[in-house]
Amino acid sequence: MLTSSGLLVGFAFAAKTADESSTYIVNIGGHDSVGLPLARSMNTVEADYVEHHGVDNLIIPISVSEPKEAKGGEYAYCVDVVVHTLLINKCRPEDHLFQHLTEKLVALSIEWVRKECGVELLLRTCRIAGNPFYFSDTISTSESMTELIKHAADLLQMKSSSSESRTEGQDIIPDALNLVKAQVPERKQPLIREVVSGPAIKKGFLVDGNARLYGPNGSCEGSGKVPDPLAHIPQSLREKCRIIDTRNMNQPSVLPRKTPNSDAETSKLHPSSTVGIPNAEAQRKSESDWSRFSVECTEGRLVVKFSVPENVTSLRDIDLSATRDTLEINGSVTQLPVPIVTDEVRAKFVKATGILVVTCLIDVL
Repeated sequence: MLTSSGLLVGFAFAAKTADESSTYIVNIGGHDSVGLPLARSMNTVEADYVEHHGVDNLIIPISVSEPKEAKGGEYAYCVDVVVHTLLINKCRPEDHLFQHLTEKLVALSIEWVRKECGVELLLRTCRIAGNPFYFSDTISTSESMTELIKHAADLLQMKSSSSESRTEGQDIIPDALNLVKAQVPERKQPLIREVVSGPAIKKGFLVDGNARLYGPNGSCEGSGKVPDPLAHIPQSLREKCRIIDTRNMNQPSVLPRKTPNSDAETSKLHPSSTVGIPNAEAQRKSESDWSRFSVECTEGRLVVKFSVPENVTSLRDIDLSATRDTLEINGSVTQLPVPIVTDEVRAKFVKATGILVVTCLIDVL
């Protein structure tokens, strides 16, 4: 059965407000404009799914109207709740889902009335009731379909008449506002053209038995200067280093080419045996400066204080290593009077006084 507004008649329940001062009646009906129930994957479900699984794990779209004041009687206000007709069709006493759907829709209606209308209804006061406000103006299905068709025809006639009236009274658009369609000019040249105007190889040039693609010396392609595979290495470095070709390890490695002035340049760059170390003389001078130190023994610890050279400004400039009997700082070896524990050596640089304090744990074994 349908109402005059096209809603499928469902059922109604009455419930009291939280303060129990008034009673609301909630009418639950159906309409296809409300969406079908949704699964957790947000896909719609059909009637067969609801028939076998119910609606416990479904998302049910719902529409709630504003509360309307009732005309006398025991009910203070009336609220309309609309769901899809698929659910309302199963809210019949002969359907096996009648009780399940009724309880689910009542709880869902109370929740959405609270969200949409701000009215808290008590679930414990709910009871199924007749609905004179909702069902009194119902009509049969056949009559409702006739009314709907007639109403649709009236709407179509009104729409066509309004469009004709707008066309007759439409203002004339000035010629300046009329858009002229731009004519696309014809392309005189093709979009794709060959780079070579004439054919590079004529058809049938090999028919003659004496024809050859190349001359007696073969192709001239790639006959230029052979690229140097070691071009990324500077020439000066190649003259001083031994180059090993890892692509062919079976061939003997090529020794660096010697120049007449190579020996003189080598002796000029490395006047002493410290090969590859720049400023060897300054380095030797800085190493000899570590010879000024003092030794103190206190409470099982050996404290050695070194006078730091001028070119040392922080611990980053100091390379300290220790053995059981010696300390080595930047290549300068200092003999210790007692054996020490190499894992317990600590160094501290006092920048204000230019003193390096090395604290060692004496090995008593």
